[in-house]
Amino acid sequence: MYYYKYEDKYLFSKLLLDNLQKANEIDLINEAEVYYLIKMDPLTSRRGFVITSPAQLDSESEGLDLLYESSSINSLSWINEKIKKRNIKAINISYQSWMNELMSPPSQWRINVMALGDVGSNLCIGLRLSGADISIGIYDRSPEKLKRWNYELNQIRIPFKESSLPRVRMLKEDELFDCDMFVFCASKGIPPVGSENVDVRMVQFESNKEIISKYGLLARENNFKGIFAVVSDPVDPLCKALFLESNKDKDGNFDFKGLAPNQIIGYGLGVMNARASYYSELIDGPND
Repeated sequence: MYYYKYEDKYLFSKLLLDNLQKANEIDLINEAEVYYLIKMDPLTSRRGFVITSPAQLDSESEGLDLLYESSSINSLSWINEKIKKRNIKAINISYQSWMNELMSPPSQWRINVMALGDVGSNLCIGLRLSGADISIGIYDRSPEKLKRWNYELNQIRIPFKESSLPRVRMLKEDELFDCDMFVFCASKGIPPVGSENVDVRMVQFESNKEIISKYGLLARENNFKGIFAVVSDPVDPLCKALFLESNKDKDGNFDFKGLAPNQIIGYGLGVMNARASYYSELIDGPND
């Protein structure tokens, strides 16, 4: 095992890396959280993830086998102890941007919301009412809608505590990725109710893929290091398309200089969970 230090972070690996400062094992033992450097296929593995089993120290890919504890893997006692406490984060150095995984979370989150339809506007209302220590940026391709929601959101106030809610400001398109979390709520719409022989989700996907691919490329061009949150439907296919499109060069070849998989978070299943919870609470079933 080799031990390294990068700035104020301590790392270890089975790989010999000449471009990192050497450290001692005792440094890592005394550190609360440490990082494990590994090489895995970027197309099938995330850039960073928490180690939950010693088997992951020897794995070459992220598959279902990682769900099983391997008794054949022998690790140092201090490593096993940190794994139990979820204090080891693996970093896939096959990504050129792997050092971004060493970044600490922001002290105040800057959240930019793209598209102010039903979903985006309700999200912004919730963020404003949360009273959290965040800043909120809003953007829509319709200038009239953008101005309307700037007025609406900034008039949500608590009497005698006028400045207690998060600040909301309008953005220009070139400011969208000056944030810690970019929330994609854009959609071209869905087929009308009653459309026959149409897979609504796939119709949504084809139209929304064009939009999200554009903003994936903008994120790449801006070397975006934050979270790209996908709220538009269908969430899972859009997340995959976003990852693939943002990691291609101009000739369509993968260079993995775009968004990392763990930078992309889809928020679709939260709706399904909430809906299931609601109906489970209705003793006599739904009212309609």
